[in-house]
Amino acid sequence: MESYIEKKITVIMPTYNSERTIEKSLSSIRSQNYNQEKVEILVIDGGSTDKTLDIAKKYNCTVLANEKRLPEFAKEIGLFAATGDFCVFIDSD
Repeated sequence: MESYIEKKITVIMPTYNSERTIEKSLSSIRSQNYNQEKVEILVIDGGSTDKTLDIAKKYNCTVLANEKRLPEFAKEIGLFAATGDFCVFIDSD
């Protein structure tokens, strides 16, 4: 029987010009006591013009485009792209 620690988790994070807050959120995820090879972070971005995407890449996130910009669409994009056994949604702040 597989334990929960062996399960892959996908974190879905809608963003738009979140440079002031996203680093704290991503740092918090990456500092958890959980095998980070089993944590996939999908940043679904609505066309940011600030440093949001640079920060996301620094934390080994997969960045996907959300042309419709709204977070509801970002969540849908993330669910279709997720490869984890479980998905969680988190805001960039």
